[in-house]
Amino acid sequence: MVVPVKFVVACAAADDIFLIATIPDELPKDAEFTRLYYLCPETEEVWHYRDWPNEQVVSLCLRREREGVRRAACALTGEGDIEIANSAEETYEKISGAGLMGARALGAVTRIREIGSTLFVCGNYGQVYRRDEIGWTPIDEEMAELGKSALSLPLPDAASVSDDMLRQFTQSMRQAPNFNDIGGISETDFYVCGNGGNLFHYDGKAWAKIDIRTDAILTAIIASQQTKSWSWAKTAPF
Repeated sequence: MVVPVKFVVACAAADDIFLIATIPDELPKDAEFTRLYYLCPETEEVWHYRDWPNEQVVSLCLRREREGVRRAACALTGEGDIEIANSAEETYEKISGAGLMGARALGAVTRIREIGSTLFVCGNYGQVYRRDEIGWTPIDEEMAELGKSALSLPLPDAASVSDDMLRQFTQSMRQAPNFNDIGGISETDFYVCGNGGNLFHYDGKAWAKIDIRTDAILTAIIASQQTKSWSWAKTAPF
Protein backbone atom coordinates (compact mmCIF):
# COMPACT_ATOMS: atom_id res chain seq x y z
CA MET A 1 0.00 0.00 0.00
CA VAL A 2 1.29 3.45 -0.92
CA VAL A 3 1.40 5.86 2.04
CA PRO A 4 1.72 9.59 1.24
CA VAL A 5 4.38 11.26 3.38
CA LYS A 6 5.78 14.70 4.14
CA PHE A 7 9.55 15.15 3.86
CA VAL A 8 11.13 16.56 7.02
CA VAL A 9 14.90 16.42 6.53
CA ALA A 10 17.40 14.54 4.34
CA CYS A 11 21.07 13.58 4.42
CA ALA A 12 23.54 12.09 1.91
CA ALA A 13 25.43 9.26 3.60
CA ALA A 14 27.54 8.43 0.52
CA ASP A 15 27.50 8.81 -3.25
CA ASP A 16 25.06 5.92 -3.42
CA ILE A 17 23.15 6.19 -0.11
CA PHE A 18 20.54 8.85 0.71
CA LEU A 19 18.36 9.17 3.84
CA ILE A 20 15.05 10.98 4.23
CA ALA A 21 13.05 11.43 7.44
CA THR A 22 9.33 11.65 6.74
CA ILE A 23 5.95 11.87 8.47
CA PRO A 24 3.02 9.82 7.09
CA ASP A 25 0.21 12.19 6.01
CA GLU A 26 -2.58 10.22 7.65
CA LEU A 27 -1.26 10.56 11.20
CA PRO A 28 -3.25 12.67 13.70
CA LYS A 29 -1.76 16.15 14.07
CA ASP A 30 -0.59 15.53 17.64
CA ALA A 31 1.00 12.13 16.88
CA GLU A 32 4.78 11.70 16.72
CA PHE A 33 6.10 9.17 14.25
CA THR A 34 9.02 9.04 11.83
CA ARG A 35 9.48 6.86 8.79
CA LEU A 36 13.15 6.80 7.72
CA TYR A 37 13.69 6.03 4.04
CA TYR A 38 17.00 4.79 2.63
CA LEU A 39 17.84 5.11 -1.07
CA CYS A 40 20.40 2.47 -2.08
CA PRO A 41 20.61 2.25 -5.91
CA GLU A 42 23.09 -0.64 -5.79
CA THR A 43 20.67 -2.99 -4.01
CA GLU A 44 17.93 -5.07 -5.63
CA GLU A 45 15.26 -3.11 -3.77
CA VAL A 46 16.24 0.53 -4.26
CA TRP A 47 14.14 2.02 -1.45
CA HIS A 48 14.04 0.69 2.11
CA TYR A 49 12.37 2.18 5.16
CA ARG A 50 12.27 1.75 8.90
CA ASP A 51 9.71 3.21 11.31
CA TRP A 52 10.52 5.00 14.57
CA PRO A 53 7.23 5.19 16.49
CA ASN A 54 6.54 7.91 19.08
CA GLU A 55 9.44 10.07 17.86
CA GLN A 56 9.76 12.99 15.46
CA VAL A 57 13.16 13.35 13.79
CA VAL A 58 14.30 16.94 13.25
CA SER A 59 17.85 16.41 11.98
CA LEU A 60 20.05 13.80 10.28
CA CYS A 61 23.80 13.56 9.84
CA LEU A 62 26.50 11.13 8.79
CA ARG A 63 29.06 9.73 11.21
CA ARG A 64 32.07 9.12 8.98
CA GLU A 65 34.03 5.89 9.04
CA ARG A 66 37.38 5.93 10.80
CA GLU A 67 39.61 3.42 12.55
CA GLY A 68 37.52 1.31 14.90
CA VAL A 69 34.27 3.13 14.02
CA ARG A 70 31.87 2.20 11.23
CA ARG A 71 30.01 4.71 9.12
CA ALA A 72 26.51 5.34 10.47
CA ALA A 73 23.48 7.55 10.02
CA CYS A 74 22.52 9.64 13.06
CA ALA A 75 18.94 10.81 13.61
CA LEU A 76 17.96 13.39 16.25
CA THR A 77 14.55 14.21 17.75
CA GLY A 78 13.61 17.52 19.32
CA GLU A 79 13.60 15.88 22.75
CA GLY A 80 17.21 14.75 22.41
CA ASP A 81 16.67 11.11 21.47
CA ILE A 82 19.30 9.85 19.02
CA GLU A 83 19.46 6.80 16.77
CA ILE A 84 22.87 5.78 15.39
CA ALA A 85 22.36 3.07 12.77
CA ASN A 86 24.05 1.20 9.94
CA SER A 87 23.60 -2.19 8.29
CA ALA A 88 25.21 -3.96 11.27
CA GLU A 89 23.48 -2.40 14.28
CA GLU A 90 21.18 0.25 15.71
CA THR A 91 21.90 2.02 18.99
CA TYR A 92 19.81 4.58 20.83
CA GLU A 93 21.05 7.38 23.07
CA LYS A 94 19.46 10.19 25.05
CA ILE A 95 20.70 13.70 25.85
CA SER A 96 19.29 13.81 29.36
CA GLY A 97 19.10 17.60 29.67
CA ALA A 98 17.66 18.33 26.23
CA GLY A 99 14.10 19.00 25.12
CA LEU A 100 11.01 20.48 26.66
CA MET A 101 10.84 17.53 29.06
CA GLY A 102 14.59 17.41 29.75
CA ALA A 103 16.22 18.19 33.06
CA ARG A 104 17.33 21.64 31.88
CA ALA A 105 13.90 22.55 30.43
CA LEU A 106 15.45 24.80 27.78
CA GLY A 107 13.33 23.56 24.89
CA ALA A 108 13.88 21.52 21.78
CA VAL A 109 17.17 20.64 20.15
CA THR A 110 17.39 21.29 16.43
CA ARG A 111 20.52 19.99 14.71
CA ILE A 112 23.05 17.15 14.93
CA ARG A 113 26.38 17.26 13.07
CA GLU A 114 29.74 15.52 13.12
CA ILE A 115 32.55 18.08 13.43
CA GLY A 116 36.00 16.61 13.17
CA SER A 117 35.40 13.13 14.59
CA THR A 118 32.90 14.20 17.26
CA LEU A 119 29.11 14.49 17.25
CA PHE A 120 27.58 17.78 18.40
CA VAL A 121 23.98 18.92 18.93
CA CYS A 122 22.57 22.44 19.24
CA GLY A 123 19.12 23.77 20.09
CA ASN A 124 16.92 26.40 21.65
CA TYR A 125 17.92 28.85 24.38
CA GLY A 126 21.65 28.35 24.08
CA GLN A 127 21.91 24.55 24.14
CA VAL A 128 25.07 22.92 22.75
CA TYR A 129 26.09 19.33 23.55
CA ARG A 130 29.16 17.25 22.72
CA ARG A 131 29.31 13.44 22.60
CA ASP A 132 32.37 12.17 24.45
CA GLU A 133 33.45 9.02 26.25
CA ILE A 134 30.99 9.53 29.10
CA GLY A 135 28.02 10.43 26.91
CA TRP A 136 26.44 13.74 25.93
CA THR A 137 27.87 16.73 27.81
CA PRO A 138 26.63 20.35 27.69
CA ILE A 139 29.33 22.83 26.64
CA ASP A 140 27.08 25.89 26.33
CA GLU A 141 28.15 27.70 29.51
CA GLU A 142 27.14 31.38 29.41
CA MET A 143 24.89 30.92 26.36
CA ALA A 144 22.51 28.75 28.35
CA GLU A 145 22.44 31.47 31.00
CA LEU A 146 21.34 33.93 28.30
CA GLY A 147 18.67 31.45 27.32
CA LYS A 148 17.44 31.09 30.89
CA SER A 149 17.28 34.88 31.22
CA ALA A 150 15.07 35.08 28.14
CA LEU A 151 12.82 32.30 29.41
CA SER A 152 12.39 34.08 32.75
CA LEU A 153 11.15 37.33 31.18
CA PRO A 154 7.62 38.07 32.46
CA LEU A 155 4.95 38.23 29.80
CA PRO A 156 3.50 41.73 29.39
CA ASP A 157 0.13 42.13 31.08
CA ALA A 158 -2.48 42.36 28.33
CA ALA A 159 -4.56 44.82 30.35
CA SER A 160 -1.79 47.39 30.75
CA VAL A 161 0.75 46.66 28.03
CA SER A 162 1.91 49.56 25.88
CA ASP A 163 3.41 49.47 22.41
CA ASP A 164 6.83 50.29 23.87
CA MET A 165 6.60 47.48 26.43
CA LEU A 166 5.55 44.99 23.78
CA ARG A 167 8.32 46.17 21.45
CA GLN A 168 10.92 45.81 24.22
CA PHE A 169 9.71 42.32 25.12
CA THR A 170 9.77 41.24 21.47
CA GLN A 171 13.29 42.61 21.03
CA SER A 172 14.49 40.75 24.15
CA MET A 173 13.01 37.48 22.92
CA ARG A 174 14.55 38.07 19.49
CA GLN A 175 17.99 38.20 21.10
CA ALA A 176 17.50 34.83 22.81
CA PRO A 177 20.13 32.35 21.55
CA ASN A 178 17.81 29.89 19.76
CA PHE A 179 20.23 27.94 17.59
CA ASN A 180 19.32 26.38 14.23
CA ASP A 181 22.65 24.97 13.10
CA ILE A 182 26.16 24.07 14.19
CA GLY A 183 29.21 23.56 11.99
CA GLY A 184 32.93 24.03 11.63
CA ILE A 185 36.22 22.43 10.61
CA SER A 186 37.32 20.88 13.93
CA GLU A 187 36.28 20.28 17.53
CA THR A 188 38.16 23.45 18.49
CA ASP A 189 36.94 25.68 15.67
CA PHE A 190 33.20 25.76 15.02
CA TYR A 191 30.13 28.00 15.10
CA VAL A 192 26.49 27.97 16.10
CA CYS A 193 23.90 30.25 14.50
CA GLY A 194 20.26 31.02 15.08
CA ASN A 195 17.45 33.53 15.42
CA GLY A 196 18.01 37.25 15.85
CA GLY A 197 21.30 37.17 13.95
CA ASN A 198 22.95 35.19 16.75
CA LEU A 199 26.32 33.75 15.72
CA PHE A 200 28.83 32.34 18.22
CA HIS A 201 32.30 30.85 17.75
CA TYR A 202 33.88 28.14 19.93
CA ASP A 203 37.67 27.72 20.13
CA GLY A 204 37.66 24.59 22.27
CA LYS A 205 37.69 26.56 25.53
CA ALA A 206 35.38 29.56 25.32
CA TRP A 207 32.53 31.06 23.31
CA ALA A 208 32.64 34.45 21.59
CA LYS A 209 29.70 36.25 20.02
CA ILE A 210 30.28 37.53 16.49
CA ASP A 211 28.49 40.71 15.43
CA ILE A 212 27.33 40.29 11.83
CA ARG A 213 25.03 43.33 11.92
CA THR A 214 21.76 41.59 11.14
CA ASP A 215 18.76 40.41 13.09
CA ALA A 216 17.79 37.88 10.43
CA ILE A 217 17.12 34.24 11.26
CA LEU A 218 20.33 32.33 10.49
CA THR A 219 19.30 28.85 9.37
CA ALA A 220 22.47 27.01 8.32
CA ILE A 221 26.27 27.03 8.45
CA ILE A 222 28.56 25.69 5.73
CA ALA A 223 32.21 25.20 6.68
CA SER A 224 35.03 24.58 4.19
CA GLN A 225 37.98 22.48 5.33
CA GLN A 226 39.97 23.37 2.20
CA THR A 227 39.79 27.14 2.62
CA LYS A 228 39.17 27.12 6.38
CA SER A 229 36.24 29.47 5.84
CA TRP A 230 32.55 29.47 6.61
CA SER A 231 29.29 31.00 5.44
CA TRP A 232 25.70 31.02 6.63
CA ALA A 233 22.20 31.05 5.17
CA LYS A 234 19.52 33.37 6.46
CA THR A 235 15.85 34.18 6.09
CA ALA A 236 14.10 37.52 6.38
CA PRO A 237 14.35 39.39 9.70
CA PHE A 238 12.41 37.80 12.53
